[in-house]
Amino acid sequence: MAYKIMKKRKLLLLSVMLAFSLVFIFYSKPLLLLAGQATNQDLFNLEVEIPETYEEILAGEDLWFTTTVLNLANTNRIDIVLKYEILDVNGELKILKSETVAVETKASVVGNLKVPTSLEQGLYFLRVILISPIGTSEAETSFKVIKQ
Repeated sequence: MAYKIMKKRKLLLLSVMLAFSLVFIFYSKPLLLLAGQATNQDLFNLEVEIPETYEEILAGEDLWFTTTVLNLANTNRIDIVLKYEILDVNGELKILKSETVAVETKASVVGNLKVPTSLEQGLYFLRVILISPIGTSEAETSFKVIKQ
């Protein structure tokens, strides 16, 4: 009788171990992401580009740019938030805009920001921050505000 109970316990233990092993095999990438094993560079490739004609603009004009997102971590469609910021050379935020975009493998988003008329002549930075349920990423480029 004791032998049958030990055999059932052993079989139950082996079944539980097998179930955990299968879960780990099929879901190892998400578990590693949750454990902090992947870096943000492993999750997304984020680039922002300002066309040459908009690298120098007047205050009050639209700054046009293209944001490219490669979803390296997930083959499923995922909603991400793209935050666009214009910062001065001291890192002071001058303007902020955000939008939600669905990405499966790759997305290219053409965007624009109205540069405030109050901006002084000088160098500014366009920063794009990607926020998703599985991580964040940033990209940055610069442009100049010039006098008329």
